[in-house]
Amino acid sequence: MTAEMKTTEQPEVHWDTVVLHQSKPRRSHLLHGAGSTLGLVTAIGAISAAVLALTLVVGGVGSALLHLVWGPSTRHVRKRQPAQITGAQLEQAPDELRQLMSDAVLAVKEIKGSRGFRDGMFTDLDLRAAMWDLGARVLAVTELHEAITAAAGADREVLTLGDHQTYTRARTQIEQVVQALREAATTVADLDTELAAAEDAARAADERGRQLAESSTRVDRLAHAHTAVAATTATAATTVTDLTETISTRAHTYRNLPRP
Repeated sequence: MTAEMKTTEQPEVHWDTVVLHQSKPRRSHLLHGAGSTLGLVTAIGAISAAVLALTLVVGGVGSALLHLVWGPSTRHVRKRQPAQITGAQLEQAPDELRQLMSDAVLAVKEIKGSRGFRDGMFTDLDLRAAMWDLGARVLAVTELHEAITAAAGADREVLTLGDHQTYTRARTQIEQVVQALREAATTVADLDTELAAAEDAARAADERGRQLAESSTRVDRLAHAHTAVAATTATAATTVTDLTETISTRAHTYRNLPRP
């Protein structure tokens, strides 16, 4: 007999379905209502940190790379940026950048698929805008990588140590951001598990309470029954015995009466 080995398939990004858009932040109704528990605050903090990291950490090198790819003017960059970034564009990135982008897409998918997100805990976090920003940075770094590769193949004298350092620094910062997203997705998954466990525990507690209430009712009924029986057995049943004795005596007397 041979044991079958079960393997868990790693999730895969289908790039033909990936489209990144710019979006406006949305307001969370839940977070502006009554307060949240410590677990929710922890999860929100982790995801907020990931989005801030995506905007700020990558943004530092992003401005330099967008300067390189689209020119020095910020206004010019905004005008030249496409309305959307497609998976086909991202799929052309170097393997290491494409894998990072894949991890980011999967992390955001997990966050959006979580119960916390469905319940409105994180809907004020602009994940779409953050992913748009990350996608733009990946495209910029990809352009730099292609420019370095082309220069290396044609005219190595054009390249400087700073070119490679810029690419390495940009890639490292993207790695840090994607790692933050991975950790945020893990935090959300842990929160889902904790919420499910808490609900299971609450249901179990309710069931125990119901069973105890039913048990208490049965105990009370039994105690009342014992009290009733004790009250009846404390004295002789003279009412019945007197009646039966009267019947017996009269019947005997009737039998002995002379018959005509």
